[in-house]
Amino acid sequence: GILFRQHLKKTRGIEYLTEVEKLFESLPFVIQNSKFAACHGAPTRSAVSRDTLININRYPGIQHEIVWNRIRRGNRPAGYTKGSVKRFRRSLGLSKHASMIVGHTPLSDEDTGWLDVNEITGHHVVYSAHVHRMAAMMMIDGFAVPLEYIAEPLLEIASAESESI
Repeated sequence: GILFRQHLKKTRGIEYLTEVEKLFESLPFVIQNSKFAACHGAPTRSAVSRDTLININRYPGIQHEIVWNRIRRGNRPAGYTKGSVKRFRRSLGLSKHASMIVGHTPLSDEDTGWLDVNEITGHHVVYSAHVHRMAAMMMIDGFAVPLEYIAEPLLEIASAESESI
């Protein structure tokens, strides 16, 4: 994040950087529809009300948990669990079969998307911090489909466009 901020300031100027920061500050922590929910990093570990999520700016602890928590594993014993995913779905009024998409947790050095992580049906992870690949998740007829994009050509295009501006 620090390097990205420095790069934007150097290449685009402080006004552009300020607008990008405003955009990032306004991005949602959680999105949902009737078939899925997605959050920045993790569902909360405990029950949380829909009102709390709607007014998340009043709850910095919940913000921090959604952004920084990860699934419970050997190196993260305080992480969220299958029960956390179930409670979060209920908090959002979703069915037990609704997909729950989270980010941030690379499960290998090569891949960018994983389905049914930790044997939690409908719990999917996308990871977009690899240097040469980025991920997205598409929902098709209620099923999550991980997508992977090669980043290098995009970087070349973006670099060429910024040079021509």
